[in-house]
Amino acid sequence: MAIAHEWNTLPHLQDYEGDPEARPFTREELQRFFDYADDQVARAVKSKRKGALAAYRDATLFKVIYGWGLRRTETSKLDVVDFGRNPKARQFGRYGTLNVRYGKAKKGRPPRRRNVLSVMDWAVEAVEDYVENVRPRFGFPDHPLCGSPNAGDACSRARSTIGSRHTETP
Repeated sequence: MAIAHEWNTLPHLQDYEGDPEARPFTREELQRFFDYADDQVARAVKSKRKGALAAYRDATLFKVIYGWGLRRTETSKLDVVDFGRNPKARQFGRYGTLNVRYGKAKKGRPPRRRNVLSVMDWAVEAVEDYVENVRPRFGFPDHPLCGSPNAGDACSRARSTIGSRHTETP
């Protein structure tokens, strides 16, 4: 049993010691971000030009990142086989749990595996719809979740977009 006293702990200098510019999204900002991603899909479909599948994939990846709390690298290495059933949450079907095979590694150690339970039904619905209706249209069934040989490129775009903190819709 660990006991913390003033004499054996370090004081916090500030309430939040991280970069104040790198704060988490508020719920409103997050909803605007997802709405913007969905609007990009609708805009691409309406214009009947290339890019609708990629926009749909990217919007789904953003929801996966948030819905399962994934890191950028973890997302770039995801595959459909990483999803599995959770007997305690049958309502999510085959997307009840996510096996993260390439989790954060400690110094000098291989990536750590972890399982993340599904808790957000809207995220599960987004993945299910993408896997069943959009991913097959890429024509690369043996490739990762992103559904194309350039899956890493799509996930890299997702990383840079999330990293740049787009919170305002143009």
